[in-house]
Amino acid sequence: MIDERSITILHDLVFRKERDICRIREKYNLSYRQFSYSIQKINNYVLNQAQTEIVLDDKEVLINKKDERFLQEYLISLEKRRDSYLDKSGRKLFILLKLVCSFDYLSLDEFVYMVRASKSTVLNDVKELRKECGTKKFQIRYSREKGYYVTGNELAIRSQLMQSVIHCLYEDNGEMLIQEYIQWETKQTLAESEKIIADGISNFAIQFVENKRKEFIYCFHLLSERFLKMSINNGKQMETIDYESKEYLFSCYLSEQKGIKNKKNITYIYTWMLGLSTGNADENTRDQPMINQLVHRLIHRFESLAGVKFMERQTIAKRLYEHLRPAYYRLLYQLPIINPLKDKIKEEYAKMYSLVEEALQPLHSVFTHEIPEDEIAYLTVHFAASMYKQKEQRVCRKKGLIICPSGVGTSIIVKRELEELFPDMEFLLQDYQKNICTKDIQIVFSTSVSSRLLTLNKPFLILSPIMNAKEKYQVISKVYDLLNEEELADPTLKKVMLTVKKHVTSNQYRLIKNELYQKEKHLSKIVGEEGMSYPLLSEITSESLIKLNIEAVNWEDAVRKATQPLVDHDKVSPHYIDDMIKTAKESGPYIVITRHVALPHARPEAGAKEIAISISTLKTPITFGNKENDPVMYIFGLSALDNQTHITAMAELAELLDQPTFYKTLKQARHPREIIDYIKKYERECYKG
Repeated sequence: MIDERSITILHDLVFRKERDICRIREKYNLSYRQFSYSIQKINNYVLNQAQTEIVLDDKEVLINKKDERFLQEYLISLEKRRDSYLDKSGRKLFILLKLVCSFDYLSLDEFVYMVRASKSTVLNDVKELRKECGTKKFQIRYSREKGYYVTGNELAIRSQLMQSVIHCLYEDNGEMLIQEYIQWETKQTLAESEKIIADGISNFAIQFVENKRKEFIYCFHLLSERFLKMSINNGKQMETIDYESKEYLFSCYLSEQKGIKNKKNITYIYTWMLGLSTGNADENTRDQPMINQLVHRLIHRFESLAGVKFMERQTIAKRLYEHLRPAYYRLLYQLPIINPLKDKIKEEYAKMYSLVEEALQPLHSVFTHEIPEDEIAYLTVHFAASMYKQKEQRVCRKKGLIICPSGVGTSIIVKRELEELFPDMEFLLQDYQKNICTKDIQIVFSTSVSSRLLTLNKPFLILSPIMNAKEKYQVISKVYDLLNEEELADPTLKKVMLTVKKHVTSNQYRLIKNELYQKEKHLSKIVGEEGMSYPLLSEITSESLIKLNIEAVNWEDAVRKATQPLVDHDKVSPHYIDDMIKTAKESGPYIVITRHVALPHARPEAGAKEIAISISTLKTPITFGNKENDPVMYIFGLSALDNQTHITAMAELAELLDQPTFYKTLKQARHPREIIDYIKKYERECYKG
């Protein structure tokens, strides 16, 4: 049988089109011998029936198109049959699922039979699981007479199962593992649960992001026995039930179909549904006014912190509502949330993440606990997607289709990234849950593996929703290779390659083509974008833009006097200040972004000439009309040329406004130089080591 590591490598080879031996070895920390052994296993156990094999060239793995298709179909078929050994994580997952889904005492021999490993190996797995679970409000206990069983807080047990399943589903072959467990270890078939849920979704018009629907189906199926036999204490949920909502009616329907009669468990399913189904701003639900208020409050606060103004506010609000409604209930009821892209989002959108985190600060009082980083990362994607400008119309030679089950925000980011990499291609977004139309499409991009991709009969590529520079290089190379032509290339380079093609082998030609296209056409673009250094706060302010101890009669007078240095030093036109006042009157006191601090700004087209920030302190605090944060003592006036260039400086300002010593410096400063010195010292410590 083929082992788990070989299956994972095979996924990379045939779905992600990764053929570089060094990159694969580096990714999985393998020696050349270990890697070649995995390839040998694939050849022996999979390709021997096709009487062919994968070949290891000097630097690349060579697979012909026919074998690639065969291997893709093989991996998809693994979902239906047991044909692989489990690695440690797979064994521990199976053991945990067996413990949570069973109400009998379980022996070590049962685990050994299930995962097909030695007794000593399984015993070690169980010991590790017991240690990991011991800190999570439930325990795996052992009785010499009876065996192993799980006990403790029922909510914690359910949450652990959900987290384990969700983590697994985001792995390349994770869904296959879950299906394998269900096929061999549960009484009811998955098809029964899928049909009940599908009928309920249709009857009650429930909307999921594709990944959330998948999560719900698997977790609901695995937890069904616990819903029948175990109860929970959920008084908080009982207080907020909307008995006429489609989510509650859907939960009652599922419970009736599964024979679940416990009211608390029905309510649990209801709150779970609220945390998974997408919100619809056009639906007249009982919570609509409250969620709308949160959405607009969050948008206003982000605009104030980031110094931006969204042109298509209604579109952005609707898109944000879709995510914020389920997020609200996940936070309210502390339901598990897993964002597999969290670390990558924090790395690639660090400043945006920082601003979103700060924008969410007022919501902490609503939930009485910290907002998880996974949730902040999801919202970061939504705001990042909202800040991309509409691309100019251009003549496109080819079309690419993007299928992204991760959500609208992620889809927009993937589209934008591909447009930057391939400016002469047109990219279309496709709803994952609808019929896929590939007319006039040359290539398909997806962020997850699905059997549907094999039915499209189009070249396809699996890519990461959030890509770094290195991954972008690889995508360029793979796309050229898949399309097997030079129509995307520069015309001069194309002529050169036609000449080269006459004098080298096909393999040499492919390697030369990939390297030249990357370097000649795209390298400077990507490096410029990824390495782009937006200015720090100290680089867009100066002593001449700082005024201390301003005297003002009201908030409007204070804003005008505080931002006058921007006009005096030709950073903005006088009309820009007028628009600041107008914006503040229209939006309300949202320019007061935190206690005692206002950040007025206007749209770039109102008269911004240069990116800059003025800093002012008031001699006497002024009331702006913001009950939470009045009176205002400090005013930061922003001149922004677009929605991007000043993001680093604004993220830095948000960090500074969390520093008590910064306020002390502002309050006690007798000369603008003291404030500039503090900012530069902070930057040296935090950004430049």
